[in-house]
Amino acid sequence: MFQTYFWKLQHHDSVLWWWEHTLKQSIGNLVSKRRRNRKKPIYIGVADWTLLEAAWGEVVNKNKSQTNSQNRSSNADRLGIYRHVSG
Repeated sequence: MFQTYFWKLQHHDSVLWWWEHTLKQSIGNLVSKRRRNRKKPIYIGVADWTLLEAAWGEVVNKNKSQTNSQNRSSNADRLGIYRHVSG
């Protein structure tokens, strides 16, 4: 089944921005979940998955991940762990 959507030309940039924004978030979340499970998603080719795993294994990226994890769980101001709640 093929679905085609139409909207006025004046809305093109807005529709495109929201589509890309939503797609990046959903694909990013799906890839992140697969990364933790070490299971290649069917929508990513073997060569691309191999490149991603190599990048994730680099010391620079591991250090950045560890730093970010510590920052997310810090309680420096004693108000509890920081939570992003703006959207």
